Amino acid sequence: MHILLYFSIFLCSYASAQEKAAFIHVNIVDVEKGILLKDHIIMIDGGKITRVIPFTKKQSLGNYKVIDAEGKYMIPGLIDAHAHLHYFFKSNQQQLLQAALQVFLYHGVTGLREASGSTFTKEFIQLRDSIDIGKITAPKIYVSGIATSTNLKKQDASTYTELVSKFSEMGVDGIKVKFTTFTETKEIIDAAHALHLPVYGHTANIWKPDSFNILGDFTPGIVDYGIDGVMHTGGFPPFGKKNIPAAPPADSVFATWLYMDALWLYSDTILENRLIQKMINQDTWLEPTLTIEQIVASREQYRNDPSLLFALSSYDEYFSGYPPLTAVQKDSALRVFERKQIFVKKFHEAGGTILAGTDLFYGSSLHKELELLTDAGLSPAASLKTATYNNAKVLGWLEELGTVSEGKLASLVLLDKNPLENISNTRTINTVIIKGKIFYRQMLNDLMKEAKAMVTKQ
Repeated sequence: MHILLYFSIFLCSYASAQEKAAFIHVNIVDVEKGILLKDHIIMIDGGKITRVIPFTKKQSLGNYKVIDAEGKYMIPGLIDAHAHLHYFFKSNQQQLLQAALQVFLYHGVTGLREASGSTFTKEFIQLRDSIDIGKITAPKIYVSGIATSTNLKKQDASTYTELVSKFSEMGVDGIKVKFTTFTETKEIIDAAHALHLPVYGHTANIWKPDSFNILGDFTPGIVDYGIDGVMHTGGFPPFGKKNIPAAPPADSVFATWLYMDALWLYSDTILENRLIQKMINQDTWLEPTLTIEQIVASREQYRNDPSLLFALSSYDEYFSGYPPLTAVQKDSALRVFERKQIFVKKFHEAGGTILAGTDLFYGSSLHKELELLTDAGLSPAASLKTATYNNAKVLGWLEELGTVSEGKLASLVLLDKNPLENISNTRTINTVIIKGKIFYRQMLNDLMKEAKAMVTKQ
């Protein structure tokens, strides 16, 4: 079925037309500089921000709808750089994609990178384009073409160069590498960069060790070669010539995963600093996905998380691939996560670009990601920048999104509390605006209620 049929009335029950509105007495968070601009006016019209000026009684607001936002804080709409929506197509439950996108909006997410279009690349491109031209009210979507051996077969490509070319012809925004070797990834980078497409993704491959590194980790080499970004903090600690424990049997996937993760406890500080400097010199961004990285040892916290409803699974179903940890394994996993946070802090302090991506539950996990980044040592301002300015810049959206600026899309989030004081205040969402369409608190509650109803009917 044509994907647009699933969205023929998407959000129409609640979203008004693009409003001509003026938010007065509002405090604006300048996410680029990490400062607060107090008592301003934000005027929106035609889906865009038309004026951003200090409040004055002399300012004529004409026929703008005036919204008093005194004591509230306006931030750019949040962007999740690592979301997975292809499951809805894979499970033939496309109609629930609407529910997922409503949940993103409920949580203030007005943009996302679909990080695994799999064989549904064309469907996501169609959805992306329909959103961009205003046929569908939903978060802006960035579509990844996934360069994997599986997609070589499914896209009938004989080489990765041919696969990248096919993705380019489809119209993807970037190329993600996953489960590829160092040699394969170099071929993908050459092909993609020749077509002006960025390359990012997994730089460790525990299923395909190659001669470059017996453990399948090739982060330093591929950063040198020119990969644009590294996703995840699992799998690439530079441990040099240190003695490391023997690897588990190759057929034990979960044990291998834990083993690769635990190598962070053997990281060589000198080599680690060199890697960080390499990434900064090459302008390679890092998307640490701390939300998914901490889940190995801390998944019990999600047992009653309402976001599980939108994963179409119960807690036990969702985490069925994560066997119970022994006390020793859990202790190791907790120490590993702390070690990853140290790496993230060092990367940030050295001047590296960090993106906020979750790889987990829709919408709610992005707020958790910002909290974990702050726990790692980033200031609330720096953490907020990862999900706004940084993500918009890397995804090529900075002319439209990422800051509260004149001429940009009116995709904004109004908060009741100051996120520069406490990053958890990004959760105090009062109003969400997407391309000038305003969703007040009750409208957002109605969106969530409708989304839950759609899921529970399945």
